Amino acid sequence: MSLTLTIDALDWDDQSEQLIQALGGSTSAKPVKTAVRHAVTKTARWLRRQVSRIAASELTISQKVFDKARVRARMEEGELWEALLWVGLDPFPAHRLGAVRWTRRMKGARAGRRLFSGSFAPKANGPIFRRAGKDRLPIEKEAVEFDAAVNENVRRLEAAALKRYRTLLAQELNFQLQKSLGTV
Repeated sequence: MSLTLTIDALDWDDQSEQLIQALGGSTSAKPVKTAVRHAVTKTARWLRRQVSRIAASELTISQKVFDKARVRARMEEGELWEALLWVGLDPFPAHRLGAVRWTRRMKGARAGRRLFSGSFAPKANGPIFRRAGKDRLPIEKEAVEFDAAVNENVRRLEAAALKRYRTLLAQELNFQLQKSLGTV
């Protein structure tokens, strides 16, 4: 299961519209395309950090570990630039939460700060398993669900990302205008 967020480069406000008119009035003008590309890139980077922050806090791991494994950002150029952010929402393997500790006397295996009751880890820092029934077999790998926390915050992040994009676009268009006037 995955989640994809898209930043639409054509969604700007009145302030940006005035700056575009000052830069030539066309979205195909080079300064406008450059400003849009910079604004979309910065917004995608910000959105990636926010999604990683939410998921990492839910899993109690570092953002770097989560971001490296589960978040991908891609930029596409059409009429204007577009950013696609992909977040993998499959359950996170328990052994990736931190150092795995288990002995036969423990009530379950521990990974990072979490205890998985009734589970075991045959190898140090290897996968954590638990029995699916009362018999020895079958066994299943332990994993942690986090998609609910990300999904409930994504709608809020989409609105915040649009607001952030509009702010960054106005700043970038203003910079391009100042550059074309020779004041920068």
